[in-house]
Amino acid sequence: QFDIWDTGNTDDEPGLDTLRDYDLVVWFTGAEWGGFAGPGAEAEVALEQWLLEGGVFWLSSQDYLYDRGLTAFGSTYLGVSDYDSDVGQTVVTGNGSLFGGYGTMTLTCPFNNYTDSLEAASIAEVGFIGDEGVAGLAVEDPVWRTVFWAFPLEAVLDIDVRRSLMLTVVNW
Repeated sequence: QFDIWDTGNTDDEPGLDTLRDYDLVVWFTGAEWGGFAGPGAEAEVALEQWLLEGGVFWLSSQDYLYDRGLTAFGSTYLGVSDYDSDVGQTVVTGNGSLFGGYGTMTLTCPFNNYTDSLEAASIAEVGFIGDEGVAGLAVEDPVWRTVFWAFPLEAVLDIDVRRSLMLTVVNW
């Protein structure tokens, strides 16, 4: 079972009380950009508290960093130490303990490809390596876990692979 919260490309985002209803939050931004892709400042505060209570967070967004910049939440919880915006990753290869079983996948964005390249902070494990650098990270804390992809989930066209990737995160 799941619920959908559509922010309508605004900062009308779930707060801590709403987040507490869930063990896992999957946040994807699709083609959104222009100031509101990914969690805003208030949502990041709520997500931080929720994570400290044992949450699992998966952010799939090619423009979160473009719109929000590298925030304390991005470095502390998503494991990003730096990034290059809009590099246009076209392939990614699974890496590390979480996604290492996945081979190379072609990314086909159903909209403009503004995917990013990431530099991993010391707390993060590289989850995907792309043709333009690191494309995904995972952070496993004793209390919480996060996955951040600087590419859109919907760019993985094979529905079975997409389902498997989702189950990998859900079961993690």
